[in-house]
Amino acid sequence: MRSIEKVNDFKKVREIKIKHGIAPKTETDIEKAILSEVKDKDAFRKRIVGLDIEDEFHLMSIMMADVEQITPLEQKQLKNYKNYTIPDFLISVPVPKLILKKEKPLIQRMFVDVKRLPDDTLDFVIPVDSLKKLDRYSQAYTLPLYFAIKPHNKYYTGWLFVSSDILKKHAKIEKKKFRGKNQNCYTISILDILKINYMGLWFNDFTLHVKEGTKIVKKYEKDSKDGFAINDKHGTLVYMSIEKGDNKFEVDMKDSNPSNMVLIPMIDFLGRGETKESKDGKKTELITIVSNNMMINLSELIVNAYNNVRTQFGQVFGDNDTTLGYYLNKFSDKDWGIIAHIHDSYEKLRLSNVFMQIRMLPEHFFPEDKSTSTKKS
Repeated sequence: MRSIEKVNDFKKVREIKIKHGIAPKTETDIEKAILSEVKDKDAFRKRIVGLDIEDEFHLMSIMMADVEQITPLEQKQLKNYKNYTIPDFLISVPVPKLILKKEKPLIQRMFVDVKRLPDDTLDFVIPVDSLKKLDRYSQAYTLPLYFAIKPHNKYYTGWLFVSSDILKKHAKIEKKKFRGKNQNCYTISILDILKINYMGLWFNDFTLHVKEGTKIVKKYEKDSKDGFAINDKHGTLVYMSIEKGDNKFEVDMKDSNPSNMVLIPMIDFLGRGETKESKDGKKTELITIVSNNMMINLSELIVNAYNNVRTQFGQVFGDNDTTLGYYLNKFSDKDWGIIAHIHDSYEKLRLSNVFMQIRMLPEHFFPEDKSTSTKKS
């Protein structure tokens, strides 16, 4: 049995535990049995971490885009596995009006392979042979292949989405050590991928520019019975605002509107910087000033808000786990309700003009203007 099939089995054990419940000891014994058959245990563990990124991509896709279908693909192959590699997902998305113009609506199907970059890595590296096997599979079905790439460094943590064909045109082939072997690899920096990033086109993603000096105010009251979030130190959050210049967005947390609960993690995510505290009896005010210009992906904001609220409501849902994989397997109408509130709240924030929304499109999408790859909404 190949390593990728063992990873697939590992994931199935997790899914069975979530859906049907199995004793922790049974789960542990099965996972140990699978791990005992693996030669390179470190590489295998890295692949297991990759499963979490696949779950995040799956959730991000249904939250962000008007996705018609997204189907995880079974990785097991009984024939020609040395020539083909099955990507992680088959997805169908509407072709944007930006491309169609006045033509009839169309659906684009594509294969997607999800990749998590190692911590603090600034380059995407994939062996030439690995890419050939993925390409060969997608060509057998005459569908394009895309990579969904998730960096993890202090400079950029948003999703990148790039087609295999365009990646090969921009990447260099270099000798690299990959999973313990020296191989010819396609290598391309995150900065260069940003210029050919299709997140804005296929997933309606945006970069949110939060300017230096943006101010976030949070007011707490001890013993208050109205409000949402309870802070052990300061009491109940009763008011929250974000402002820049003449533009201001305020939230009365004493209002019982469920969307207010969603706004807390969203505003917190937008406003990161130095915080100062002032007290007046049982009242506390926290003021955070954004110290540097920030560029945040809308997809990150949406997923973070969902994860935060879903965790907060864990008891209501009857949760015994807080991973994205668990939420994905337990997804229900309640989750769609949370997502609807998130999008409604985001639209209110956007209309307040406390940040700038910029749609990110590939440079080659605008051949008449090579000087920019961004278009304001």
